[in-house]
Amino acid sequence: MAQAKAGWAEVEITPPVGLPMGGRGPDGPLGDTIIDSLYAQALIIEDAGGERTLWIAFDLISITHEDSVPLRFELSAATGIPMDAIILNCSHTHSGPGTCRGSHILELYLANPKLGAYMAQLTGKVRLLALQAASRMLPVEVAIYQGVSDVAINRRRPVGDNVKMAPNPDGHYNRDLWVLDLRGRSSGDRCVLFSYACHPVLVYRYARTSISPDYPGKCRKHLRAQLGESVHCQFMQSVAGNVRPRQVADLETGTFRNATPEDVETVGKQLANDIVTVLAGHGTTLELDLGFAEGWAALPRDQAAAAQTAHHYAQDENEKKHRFGKYWLDRIEHGPPLATHTPWSIGLIRLTRKHVIVHLGGDSLAEWLPLIRRWLPAYELFIWAYTQDFQGYLPTEELLDEGGYEVVRAPVMFKTGPGPLAAGLNNAMRRAIERLAKRAL
Repeated sequence: MAQAKAGWAEVEITPPVGLPMGGRGPDGPLGDTIIDSLYAQALIIEDAGGERTLWIAFDLISITHEDSVPLRFELSAATGIPMDAIILNCSHTHSGPGTCRGSHILELYLANPKLGAYMAQLTGKVRLLALQAASRMLPVEVAIYQGVSDVAINRRRPVGDNVKMAPNPDGHYNRDLWVLDLRGRSSGDRCVLFSYACHPVLVYRYARTSISPDYPGKCRKHLRAQLGESVHCQFMQSVAGNVRPRQVADLETGTFRNATPEDVETVGKQLANDIVTVLAGHGTTLELDLGFAEGWAALPRDQAAAAQTAHHYAQDENEKKHRFGKYWLDRIEHGPPLATHTPWSIGLIRLTRKHVIVHLGGDSLAEWLPLIRRWLPAYELFIWAYTQDFQGYLPTEELLDEGGYEVVRAPVMFKTGPGPLAAGLNNAMRRAIERLAKRAL
């Protein structure tokens, strides 16, 4: 009788020093120190009918479609797995190289030849990584576990008429901790894939130019210490756009304090302990029936606010903000026209007729998980973000009137325009997801 199979592997992808750092805007400092190595990890899953999917997790800030589409093309050519079944997910560590190239308007680091060379080497490494995983396919039992963790806290705190980037104990975050456990049927081989939503922004607060996978790397280390050093532990980032580690939230002062190396260890260990607790509970054995669909949602932008935002920034005394504003004012006056919509990468993965993963591009905010669950109520559903593409932040429509960094200030840095997303955002996303659901579910 045919049964599920899986294969997994990992490869180091630590960059050389001298590359621009990710998570610092479009012209960040250059990395000069390596604290911990970065990795790419691959998991190939095959159902009883021979359908396969490839999931690759990167210790990187992000990847844009300019790089992800050619890479997935290479992976499909090498493995025979269809491109819509190949998932590239980034942990969004802010202590890795600036691989979000192509999304910002002032990308001074594109002149850095080391970054282009690094991306070329990354493609080669990941291609070999996928082939290595494919060569290790073995029969597995697959189980899904769902639990909770309080590692995260909301970082959008209302202050008067504005929203400050500060800990908000009353704000939304997803406690959901999603774990997929794959065990070899006739061997001790094991893969534990886990997903949670929390920004990896600890290391760069005390070591601004140092390379590190941040808390996800520490979590993998602590997981292996508890489950066995040979266990493949792979992290897939969820909708973490507006959540940070609770460990550094000072609720008395209403601020996030600077982290320490001990904080990174603590957060990684806490999440690992939560995963072990989840695995000790009741899981659901899956009879895989894989299916996939991906596409783009055309999300409307607020054109009326674009000129006002550009003027505001052009008058700012901060040199970087001033450059942003001048760039957009010149675009508004001389063209080309500003984008009226932002194409946003979306996709669905059907594990079974009941269990579904939705994947979104970019820095998607935590509120998307309960919202999409309401749109697809018939399924046990989880969401990955930072997948396939990166075009900045994705708030839900309910957050637009609140303003704040993710809604108003961040868009100025991105090529799709200085204005925020607009009313109609949720309906555009819902229609796009429902179209995909008809194909994949």
